[in-house]
Amino acid sequence: MKYAISYDLNQEDKNYAKLIEAIKNASNGIYCNPCKSTWFIQSNHEGAEKLYQALRKSIDENDFIVIAQVTNDVSGFTEKQAATILHNHFRG
Repeated sequence: MKYAISYDLNQEDKNYAKLIEAIKNASNGIYCNPCKSTWFIQSNHEGAEKLYQALRKSIDENDFIVIAQVTNDVSGFTEKQAATILHNHFRG
């Protein structure tokens, strides 16, 4: 399944590395980070709730995270490597 993940880490000592590692580990090896706090991943997790449960231990109680399943209709402008991954894996 294909997901978009967006987050705000609100703790003063933000642990981006822990969450980013968890996002990569939740993927099936296909992921990109086209904007600062947004990731697109392909994952074997069945549903956004299950993916959220896998990632929630990597954030603090006052952080925000939103996960949405995406279709094959993705468009936008970003740096070349992320754009290539989006085009090859997240478009119809």
